[in-house]
Amino acid sequence: MVSSFVRGKLVLIQSEIWSLASDARSLGIFFGTPEKTVPDPYFDGKGPDRTGCTFCGACMIGCPVGAKNTLDKNYLFLARGKGAKVIAETLVTGVRPISDGYEVITTSIKGIFKKETVYRVKGVIFSGGVLGTVKLLSQCKDKGLLPHISDELGNFVRTNSEALIGVKSFDKTCDWNDQIAITSGIYPDKTTHIEIVRYNKGSDVLLNLYTIMAGGGGSIPRVIRYLGNIAKHPLQALKLLLWPLGKAASMSVLLVMQTDKNHLKLGYKKRWWRLGDKSKLDHYGIVRTYHVKNTHQRGCAVHIDQQYREG
Repeated sequence: MVSSFVRGKLVLIQSEIWSLASDARSLGIFFGTPEKTVPDPYFDGKGPDRTGCTFCGACMIGCPVGAKNTLDKNYLFLARGKGAKVIAETLVTGVRPISDGYEVITTSIKGIFKKETVYRVKGVIFSGGVLGTVKLLSQCKDKGLLPHISDELGNFVRTNSEALIGVKSFDKTCDWNDQIAITSGIYPDKTTHIEIVRYNKGSDVLLNLYTIMAGGGGSIPRVIRYLGNIAKHPLQALKLLLWPLGKAASMSVLLVMQTDKNHLKLGYKKRWWRLGDKSKLDHYGIVRTYHVKNTHQRGCAVHIDQQYREG
């Protein structure tokens, strides 16, 4: 089951779709009156003023009007109100124990000359996300700052097998930038969740990272399948790969997530492709299932194409 936005209307290929937009609070988006600023409606008036959503579709890259709850706009604002001190434009490069706590070593991320500052604290909470936290802990172990960190650090990092697969319309009149970024989703099976995503008009640089779909499985390597798909439709492939403009307005993205037992191994080692510098990714411990993703992507593409041909 999948859905697609065609000429501003939500078209169901199959039934039983659930809608995120039915509950504004679950989205953390203030709809109100578009472009009208009002006192905070979420946190008993303790948060910043909010402006009504304009449905520009920029939720994924940063709300430009102040309608969406975000870390920097809302939650850090509330934390500062409780006495927290936010040190901006600063990168933590190391943590080492001292007699009465820890020293947190930081460096400024702005300017040509990076100034190092050391803070003394009683306790440290590592909360830089999975990649940021594993990297910092690995650096601390590598430098001897926290030598007793287990060698198992980064060995089994679970993932949700997230994949972004796009469906593009070649109709030049197509414009799907009239809603919030994510409005609906489906569960095609017990371990797969698919959401319909859009990016705002003008976000073409990001969508230029997309390329031609090539299915997995079977005896034919994916690179051969990829080249074969280009050979079948050379003009469309060249237009998709080489023309950089207008993709955000004419592309629907299927955000596919799976709860299968997939994982990564993050090993902080020197890499030849980084000219001796170190990075985290060691190898994939993932067995991907392409069938579910590709089936729904093809179904969405066929449906959109038929809609425009019939229209």
